[in-house]
Amino acid sequence: IGDEIRSLGGYNIRTDRDLLFALSTDPEIKSALATGESAKVNMTVKRDGQEVLLNGVEFQTVADGSGSNLIQIDFKVEGIPNNFIN
Repeated sequence: IGDEIRSLGGYNIRTDRDLLFALSTDPEIKSALATGESAKVNMTVKRDGQEVLLNGVEFQTVADGSGSNLIQIDFKVEGIPNNFIN
């Protein structure tokens, strides 16, 4: 919808790799992966020029068929064109 993720679980997000790192190191996400339960984390997004705190954003887990769980991401990460600032 055009939101820009600024932080997840208190970790600043600037790139898709930051997002993956934040997801893989968040304690709630780690617990969900171990138990197969869902995880709730706080995210800050930039929406219509304003910073908005989203409390309790839920991430579901899904079994991968080999006994492990994966986090299900139900949004798309879209890149922006490179320039000398980013």
